[in-house]
Amino acid sequence: MPCYIPGAANVVMNQPGIYQAAFHGTTSVEAGAAIPAVLRLLLNLTV
Repeated sequence: MPCYIPGAANVVMNQPGIYQAAFHGTTSVEAGAAIPAVLRLLLNLTV
């Protein structure tokens, strides 16, 4: 069963199974901010 604590940066899945990950985000930048910006999404498999 996935373990998530609201406000935490990580979701831990510690049970065997098939999982699907999806991500959707919306963002904006302040006036004068440099574009492109960087967003990192990491999915790690530990066996």
